[in-house]
Amino acid sequence: MIRKSKFLPGNNKKIIFFRVDGGKSNEIGTGHVIRSITLASKLNKNFRPIFLSNESDLYSYGHDQIRKFKFELVLLSENSWVKSFVE
Repeated sequence: MIRKSKFLPGNNKKIIFFRVDGGKSNEIGTGHVIRSITLASKLNKNFRPIFLSNESDLYSYGHDQIRKFKFELVLLSENSWVKSFVE
Protein backbone atom coordinates (compact mmCIF):
# COMPACT_ATOMS: atom_id res chain seq x y z
CA MET A 1 0.00 0.00 0.00
CA ILE A 2 1.51 3.34 -1.02
CA ARG A 3 -0.04 6.69 -0.15
CA LYS A 4 1.21 10.27 -0.43
CA SER A 5 2.41 11.52 2.95
CA LYS A 6 0.24 14.11 4.65
CA PHE A 7 2.02 13.84 8.00
CA LEU A 8 5.08 16.02 7.44
CA PRO A 9 4.94 19.44 5.80
CA GLY A 10 6.99 19.56 2.63
CA ASN A 11 7.43 15.78 2.60
CA ASN A 12 6.72 14.63 -0.95
CA LYS A 13 7.78 11.06 -0.30
CA LYS A 14 5.16 8.39 -0.68
CA ILE A 15 4.57 6.19 2.35
CA ILE A 16 5.15 2.48 2.16
CA PHE A 17 3.83 0.35 5.02
CA PHE A 18 5.47 -2.85 6.25
CA ARG A 19 3.22 -5.10 8.37
CA VAL A 20 5.56 -7.27 10.43
CA ASP A 21 5.72 -9.18 13.73
CA GLY A 22 9.00 -10.53 15.01
CA GLY A 23 9.62 -12.87 17.93
CA LYS A 24 10.75 -12.13 21.47
CA SER A 25 14.21 -13.47 20.67
CA ASN A 26 16.45 -13.28 17.62
CA GLU A 27 15.87 -16.97 16.90
CA ILE A 28 12.14 -17.20 16.26
CA GLY A 29 10.01 -15.31 13.76
CA THR A 30 12.31 -12.42 12.93
CA GLY A 31 13.36 -13.31 9.38
CA HIS A 32 10.57 -11.31 7.74
CA VAL A 33 11.34 -8.33 10.03
CA ILE A 34 15.01 -8.30 9.02
CA ARG A 35 14.17 -8.74 5.32
CA SER A 36 11.63 -5.91 5.53
CA ILE A 37 14.21 -3.65 7.21
CA THR A 38 16.66 -4.45 4.39
CA LEU A 39 14.03 -3.60 1.78
CA ALA A 40 13.00 -0.42 3.63
CA SER A 41 16.65 0.67 3.74
CA LYS A 42 16.84 0.39 -0.05
CA LEU A 43 13.54 2.25 -0.55
CA ASN A 44 14.25 4.94 2.06
CA LYS A 45 15.68 7.41 -0.46
CA ASN A 46 12.40 7.73 -2.41
CA PHE A 47 9.80 6.49 0.08
CA ARG A 48 8.93 6.93 3.74
CA PRO A 49 8.82 3.43 5.28
CA ILE A 50 6.49 2.96 8.23
CA PHE A 51 6.38 -0.34 10.10
CA LEU A 52 3.12 -1.65 11.61
CA SER A 53 3.38 -4.35 14.28
CA ASN A 54 1.35 -5.99 17.03
CA GLU A 55 1.97 -4.14 20.31
CA SER A 56 2.42 -7.37 22.30
CA ASP A 57 5.69 -7.87 24.20
CA LEU A 58 5.95 -11.17 22.33
CA TYR A 59 7.30 -9.10 19.41
CA SER A 60 9.70 -6.88 21.38
CA TYR A 61 12.83 -8.11 19.60
CA GLY A 62 11.38 -7.15 16.22
CA HIS A 63 10.34 -3.74 17.58
CA ASP A 64 13.87 -3.17 18.88
CA GLN A 65 15.36 -4.02 15.48
CA ILE A 66 13.05 -1.60 13.67
CA ARG A 67 13.89 1.18 16.14
CA LYS A 68 17.60 0.39 15.90
CA PHE A 69 17.48 1.26 12.19
CA LYS A 70 15.57 4.48 12.99
CA PHE A 71 12.37 3.56 11.15
CA GLU A 72 8.94 4.72 12.25
CA LEU A 73 7.04 2.05 14.16
CA VAL A 74 3.30 2.06 14.82
CA LEU A 75 2.18 -0.49 17.41
CA LEU A 76 -1.25 -1.94 16.77
CA SER A 77 -3.58 -2.88 19.63
CA GLU A 78 -5.76 -5.94 19.48
CA ASN A 79 -8.83 -3.86 18.66
CA SER A 80 -7.17 -1.49 16.22
CA TRP A 81 -9.15 -0.93 13.01
CA VAL A 82 -5.80 -0.70 11.17
CA LYS A 83 -4.83 -4.17 12.38
CA SER A 84 -8.03 -5.70 11.02
CA PHE A 85 -7.61 -3.76 7.77
CA VAL A 86 -4.05 -4.92 7.02
CA GLU A 87 -4.36 -8.55 8.11
